[in-house]
Amino acid sequence: MYKRNAAVGLPLLGACFVTLFCVMGAVTATLPAGTIERGSADAIAASTQANESTMVLYEHLEYKGENISIRCESKPKEGKNSLKETPVFKKMSSLKWKLATGVIVVFYEREDGGGKQFTIWGEGQKKDLFENKFDNEAAAWAWFKPG
Repeated sequence: MYKRNAAVGLPLLGACFVTLFCVMGAVTATLPAGTIERGSADAIAASTQANESTMVLYEHLEYKGENISIRCESKPKEGKNSLKETPVFKKMSSLKWKLATGVIVVFYEREDGGGKQFTIWGEGQKKDLFENKFDNEAAAWAWFKPG
């Protein structure tokens, strides 16, 4: 279970880093694929490398509440990543992203990849996922780089 200022391990694929943020502070932990870093929820602005992809997933509408920042610096490996141990599991209501050219991210309603899907690419933000009928639905996500 997610607790503020507690160590949390998240299964990730590739050279990805995840930063969990609480309303009152950051959480740090070591992952098999890297280290969670402290930082601001505005990880998109810090994402300056051409091959870097970053997403910030928010618990509430209009980029509020607890959030996680996910950054991947290398070519993504295919596979699903559960959001179960994060504060946005089945609670994601808004997000911001800046993905490297050709990278696609798919969010899934179920951890096994079933159910509804929501896909992002390029750079953008959605302040209200209710408009896309995906509010409080995300249970997992996957990176893809076709071709």
